[in-house]
Amino acid sequence: MNLSRRRSFFGAQFLRRSLQGLFSFGLLAVSLAIAQPVTAPAPAHDAADAPLNLTLKWPAVPDANAYEVYFGEGDAPAFQLRVERPVFVLETLTAAKTYRWRVDPVTAAGVQTGPVFKFTTTAKMDRAALFAWSIRSANSLRAQYPTPADLRGWNYTEGMVLDGLYAIATRTGRDADIDYIRAWLDRFVAPDGTIPPKLYPLKLYSLDRIRPGPLLLWMYDRTREEKYLQAAKLIASQLDEQPRTSDGGYWHRSTYPNQMWLDGLYMAGGFSVQFAARTGQPKYFDAAVQQIELIDRHTRDPKTGLYYHGWDETKTRPWANHETGTSPEFWGRAIGWYGLAMADALDWLPLDHPGRAKILPIFQAYCAAILKYQDRDTAMWWQIIDKPGAPKNYVETSCSLMFACAMARGAQRGWLPPEYLEHARRAARGVLNREIDLLPGDCFDIRGTVVVGTLGGTGGFYESYVADRVVTNDQKSLGAFMYLSLALSETANDTGPASREFPRRSP
Repeated sequence: MNLSRRRSFFGAQFLRRSLQGLFSFGLLAVSLAIAQPVTAPAPAHDAADAPLNLTLKWPAVPDANAYEVYFGEGDAPAFQLRVERPVFVLETLTAAKTYRWRVDPVTAAGVQTGPVFKFTTTAKMDRAALFAWSIRSANSLRAQYPTPADLRGWNYTEGMVLDGLYAIATRTGRDADIDYIRAWLDRFVAPDGTIPPKLYPLKLYSLDRIRPGPLLLWMYDRTREEKYLQAAKLIASQLDEQPRTSDGGYWHRSTYPNQMWLDGLYMAGGFSVQFAARTGQPKYFDAAVQQIELIDRHTRDPKTGLYYHGWDETKTRPWANHETGTSPEFWGRAIGWYGLAMADALDWLPLDHPGRAKILPIFQAYCAAILKYQDRDTAMWWQIIDKPGAPKNYVETSCSLMFACAMARGAQRGWLPPEYLEHARRAARGVLNREIDLLPGDCFDIRGTVVVGTLGGTGGFYESYVADRVVTNDQKSLGAFMYLSLALSETANDTGPASREFPRRSP
């Protein structure tokens, strides 16, 4: 072999051995980067008598930047979401039930599958344990607003959180909360049942101002004081006089002429069906059904099954599509309001009312459509729900809770298949682990809520939705959390949605 060939031969051998060494070193580096499986779980493997409200914990895994958590009742726990810390907060669980869970550490090298652990919950079901999250939400509201005067005026957010507070109080015996709600109502309702126009501007015809109405009906049921019923009749008179589109759709308010917004269906619909049930006036049942049908006809996108925020009959608003009249975006919270409105209607419509057969398929198609957009890693939904990852877009708390609440109530009452309850639980766990901070005094902060989304002014476009402020302890998220926590606790422990003061109707 000549010198040149010998040099080429030995050079190739050296290169081959060098590459083999580098390859082996790379395998070693990768193997070192792969996380070790989770050990020492809490609760311990095979633990018995675990509390109904607990947090799964495990030691932090070196090099792990996140953890994929699996949880469920079957032999193979189902994927839930990714978390960044070695803890996973759960909603109220079912008593005397065996659960299995698994944590897969995520490193730069990939996801390492962990072992499956299991535990069994206690058989004891006291009221504090059953409604622990609901009680925390009531405590949080009262901590933020120590006196009824601390809550603002007669509007939809106050109506929502106080309605949730009343529901929790009747299930947990918190009579002081009932007194708080009554004192808030008495700031507005005169002894003769009137509400001063400055406090409730009826002639503004704002559907938002109808939302506190159910509180009047609850308080009349409880106290039999005539002033609360008379005030409820005043609210109903707004529905009688509400300006409408040519086919009968409520204007969102007088300053938004010829416009139907998804928000308004929730603001007016729950009161309408409850007033009909309490006073024996079926026209208010019919009105609620009509509004649900009209907004479905005008704002539903046939391609996605999602709903545009609003519709302008004249097609002249800056945001209005010149052919359909719809606004351009699928805003999460607006769609969430609509789901809650349908759930309220189905709760209160008589079993033989023909409107049930009209609303139920709309509700079922609605839930199937929004389910397709539930985010995999967070189990929540995005502010503009069909544009995940778009500039400035983010997962938003209030819409996630509203969608979860609609699904949980639908599964609880038999309007949806049982698997929707698991989707609702995933969403609740997403919020609990991403947006809830526990505080002293059995309270919490709830983060990640957009303040507003409007079709007024220059609103209605993508940039306006994603530019609005995101805040902590917004009443809309707190109210939705109240409803969801009740539904999940009742369903988990078969305490049912019915109570003496909250009659619920199933199909």
